[in-house]
Amino acid sequence: IRKPSESVAMFAEDMTRLFGRADPEMPEDRKLQYLMRGVKEQLFAGLVRNPPTTVAEFTKEATAIERALQQRYRQQSPVNVRASSPVTTAASLCDNDRPLREVIREILREELRQLGLIPATEPTPALSFVADVVRDEVRHALSSSGYNGVR
Repeated sequence: IRKPSESVAMFAEDMTRLFGRADPEMPEDRKLQYLMRGVKEQLFAGLVRNPPTTVAEFTKEATAIERALQQRYRQQSPVNVRASSPVTTAASLCDNDRPLREVIREILREELRQLGLIPATEPTPALSFVADVVRDEVRHALSSSGYNGVR
């Protein structure tokens, strides 16, 4: 099931990775059943009207519906966001159509491509690989700052 802060594109990407691990031979219609079960009711209602036949179609259509719903929400309830913390400041700098988590993922992927750690043609590195890189960087930053884990 899709997490509240997770975009439908991220959900589909994560699920596709799971499908590959669970059953590399899984038929497309079975994948779509799992994807349809995991989306919010509003997305499901939009997708059911013109059911996708591939995971790519699902992702494209669900993303379009999600953007339309976000635009509608922003128009109906404009919020005056005050930057009261670094997180809200960073979030306010992001594209309103994408959550901060997605922006961070995109930046990490681009940096990894520039460093030559992943091929330019590879759309998405394995999440565990990205997580390992982030963990290593955090450990390096903490060790160079003299942080010993005790406050």
